[in-house]
Amino acid sequence: MTKKQTAIILFIMAAILSMTYFLNKADNKNTSAPANESQLKKENASADTSPKNDFPPKVTLVEAIESYQQEHPDTDISSIELEQSFNKWFYTIEGLDDEKEYELRVDAHSQKTSKKQVKKLDRDEKNGIKRNESKIDTSKLVALTEIGKVATENAAGEITELSLEKELSHTYWTVKVEEGLNETEVKIDAFSKDVLEIEQDD
Repeated sequence: MTKKQTAIILFIMAAILSMTYFLNKADNKNTSAPANESQLKKENASADTSPKNDFPPKVTLVEAIESYQQEHPDTDISSIELEQSFNKWFYTIEGLDDEKEYELRVDAHSQKTSKKQVKKLDRDEKNGIKRNESKIDTSKLVALTEIGKVATENAAGEITELSLEKELSHTYWTVKVEEGLNETEVKIDAFSKDVLEIEQDD
């Protein structure tokens, strides 16, 4: 066999090996496609099962107040907020004594506390001045289930946020109810459940 014939044979073998390599690579792409499609379906399914609005949350208002009082005994509560963050409900409770103001966050699913803040009151707020003006009698508060029921009877949609505050002699909840792009705020007396005001923001 001449050198020329040997070179031709080697060239043909190299060409065959190259074709075999590219054919195998194409087959691997085709067989991996169903797996990728299956993975996408799983991801879409998991996205569809995201947590829904589960008002009222597992931890009750009474339990959240107890958590605050354990952290800050001998203080009075001045405001409570219940709002969602990443599809989870959290209470934010503020209170005060004669010298300082306190804030505590309570997980409404696990009752774990976090974001503990303390700050001094201004001079004109000390010695019980702000405390007497702002303190809320939590023993008379109506359950959140009742407040939520009143809110959704007066506004269509889901409850997304609640805030409790005292203004002069009135202690009331402001409840945000959302449906699509429509948001309605319903102000409800925290003791009697009377509707004080309904404000709609289209």
